[in-house]
Amino acid sequence: MLAHGYKLLTFLLLLIGINIVYAIDEVENTESDGARLAIIDTDYNIATYDLTSETLTQLTDDGANDRRYQWATWSTDGRLAYFCCEATGALPTSQIFVSSNGVTTPELLYETEGEFIIYASWSPADCGTDCREVAILANNLRNGTLAVDIIEDSTESTVTRLGTGSPFYFHWNATGSDLIFHRNNSQLDIHTRAQNDISASLSDSSGTFQTPVWSPIDSRVLVGVRGAERGTTDLVIIDGDDTTTLVSGLEGLVSFLWSPDGSKIAYRTVDQFGINNIIVVDANTGEEISASDVSGAVAFFWSPDSTRIAFITIEGTTQGQNATLPPIAPETPFMQRFVQDDSPTALYWNVLDVETGANVRYSPFIPTFEMTYLLTYFDQFAPSHRVWSPDSNYLVYTGFVDRDSQPEPFVYIQDVSDNSIAPQSITEGVFSVWSFE
Repeated sequence: MLAHGYKLLTFLLLLIGINIVYAIDEVENTESDGARLAIIDTDYNIATYDLTSETLTQLTDDGANDRRYQWATWSTDGRLAYFCCEATGALPTSQIFVSSNGVTTPELLYETEGEFIIYASWSPADCGTDCREVAILANNLRNGTLAVDIIEDSTESTVTRLGTGSPFYFHWNATGSDLIFHRNNSQLDIHTRAQNDISASLSDSSGTFQTPVWSPIDSRVLVGVRGAERGTTDLVIIDGDDTTTLVSGLEGLVSFLWSPDGSKIAYRTVDQFGINNIIVVDANTGEEISASDVSGAVAFFWSPDSTRIAFITIEGTTQGQNATLPPIAPETPFMQRFVQDDSPTALYWNVLDVETGANVRYSPFIPTFEMTYLLTYFDQFAPSHRVWSPDSNYLVYTGFVDRDSQPEPFVYIQDVSDNSIAPQSITEGVFSVWSFE
């Protein structure tokens, strides 16, 4: 049945002009032609798609309902990691595979029993000759704890456990020398790789937020700390012994992201009245630069060139008004509602031009479960999983345009350089992200 499905998929893709190669046993020395998409197809196999040559490279062929490849993750040097859970035994076996460039045959890097890998992020820097570290967030099914492990992709791979906590969010700094942890909804720590230990504890009473983020260009780290007024959060930049409060007194859940050039910070809040709009401030002074005139920004992502922000809204969002949503608890990720909903409401991509404040809204779609998960925890995924193409011209997403007439979800790319262009379907798929280059 699986083989028949691949023959049919191959035939259909050839009809629409997409070339297919199989890295499994054919293309050991193929090099990438440019920007690539990592794709998880509807059989839960991994493929990559080269936008320039329109070539789809199949990396696996053994995906199934009880063996699902997940969370394809690019590194900045072109490596592609992805993860798999073998659920046929008493406890699942989790595996990590790495392809050196997204087209060559992947190799098994790591294997463990009794844990699900639910997120991963590559270090942005080498750890030696032909060496990169990937940090994984693992859910232990024996005791329900979350843990962060570092796996070294090198000739002598090593595995190091950094810590546990629940929830547990983390982010690499620009040089790969440190990670920032936010654990247990309270504890903020810096872990230094050279000494493999906590080098600084920033706070044990953090504000209401999920993921702390390092500046992409220097040693500053952006966190949320408890504000002066009960139930509020201050956005604070910490640089060694120096602390700068950018924005104070924010109510509800706060999500924030640094622009790739390090000059700006975007944030939005979710309070008892709903999801608010995106505010952009200067990363040094906190002065407001821009704001979206559309509220209800469920998730948002900076373009690589730092000029635009793509964000997701839902049906019912209107210009200049808050989203027409029922009140929600700010500590509960809004997109969690879609994870549990068999008939989710349609979502829309919007693109905000930060300089002009202009906003463009694109066609509606219904997201896949995997896309919904990424949007739920977008502030964790945004630095490591790109929905923007490297040239800042395209967005990628997975889902249905019309679930009643569309039996399987597709991978779509939206050209945002021309507002009149409809999204282009690439192939069937449940998850997709762009490479960094």
